[in-house]
Amino acid sequence: MMGFLLHNPAPRHILMIGLGGGSLVKFCHRFLPDCRITVVEICADVLALRDQFMLPADDDRLEIIHDDAINYLQKTELSVDVILLDGFTIDGLASELNTAKFYASCHRALKPEGILVANFWGKRKILTSMIQLLRKQFAYNTWWCRASDCYNLVVFCLKGSCSSFKFINVNRAYVGEQAMALHLNELHQRLQTIPAGAQRIDATIHKQNIELDLLDAHLKEIIASDKGVPANYMEWKAQVKRR
Repeated sequence: MMGFLLHNPAPRHILMIGLGGGSLVKFCHRFLPDCRITVVEICADVLALRDQFMLPADDDRLEIIHDDAINYLQKTELSVDVILLDGFTIDGLASELNTAKFYASCHRALKPEGILVANFWGKRKILTSMIQLLRKQFAYNTWWCRASDCYNLVVFCLKGSCSSFKFINVNRAYVGEQAMALHLNELHQRLQTIPAGAQRIDATIHKQNIELDLLDAHLKEIIASDKGVPANYMEWKAQVKRR
């Protein structure tokens, strides 16, 4: 998810939706010392583990908020450079955080050249519809990459006039990664997209389904089959245990 540095190597404000184990928070807090970080987490049980996760204390740079991200984005006046959407429950992706309405709220909260990074995991048919919604919301300025060591698919959505990751920023990001060891060069080479207006000639497909069909066919080539992807966290744990 730190691939947003390819677009903006020096963000001033990051909004994280979902605290999880706090890895992203700790990483950004350490390696982006000039960046303000706001985290929204709905689960009190997760927040109760803050000390065990060894998270930094709230200060001028970091604020962790107990709230529903849907409600928070509706009332906040924040304008941020980056949104990291990493909302999961024990059953998988939080469906409430992956709707056209919520993506629109994220879009509003971004600065004119901001970037949304969404961490996805699940069945291809579900991910396909989510990417379709993001492409529409972000004027098709959307790229994705499967994680090299797991089932996750990370999607990068650029707001504004940007139609690609700027080359000069990519070079700046590579300089910064020497301290972070993020392998951004590899990530940049693996990013994929489908240009707006791309069509497959097939008379049997209704026009409104062409986009969805293209995405499904594309994802089929890069992610595991639906039968191979665990339905939820507990199924994944059982799968790992069998190995």
